[in-house]
Amino acid sequence: TNLGTDSPITAFLTQQNIVLADDITAGASAQTHETSRALLNRQSENFRQLRDNLFQTPWQHTTGSAQFLKSFYKGNTKQLGTWGFTITDNGKINYPPAFIDRVAVFGALNTQNGTYAAGASPLQPYLTQQNINLATDAGFVNQAVSNNQNFTAAAQQSENETELRNNLWDPVLEHIKTIGNFLMKLYQNNEKALGDWGFTVDN
Repeated sequence: TNLGTDSPITAFLTQQNIVLADDITAGASAQTHETSRALLNRQSENFRQLRDNLFQTPWQHTTGSAQFLKSFYKGNTKQLGTWGFTITDNGKINYPPAFIDRVAVFGALNTQNGTYAAGASPLQPYLTQQNINLATDAGFVNQAVSNNQNFTAAAQQSENETELRNNLWDPVLEHIKTIGNFLMKLYQNNEKALGDWGFTVDN
């Protein structure tokens, strides 16, 4: 109920420079940004999933190729560096965790394989045996990269909407907490009365 000047918090709002009409406007704007944030977040997750689905098979082929080449270059595993792989001093292959870095590894593998004449690559027996076509994989990787760009763009836009939302809503939330604390003092013998103001007071 709008009690106007008869409201028990009218003087308090004036004292605290709180204008509820402004808070209502800010809250509505914050909700608009929240709606945009939620949509962009769903879109970004969709692009991320598409990226991962497209990249899954080419990456499996890449790691499989690495293990084959490690066997091929037994005794000189540092040679895998020319194929884009990082080898530790004890001969272990270190695969990067980040998507973009994994794309670079696939690109190096594909490029190195292309430096050999047709059929002359030491990797060719493995590719043939496993029915792997690196050109086909490269097409999927390119699509994955495109989806990754869309994913990062939507995620950044979602973060921007979150910041805009928070800039509008945080001061309103602080006002709500301030009013709630004042009402707790006002109704100190009947805190459940705060329910009429939209607050939930537990036991």
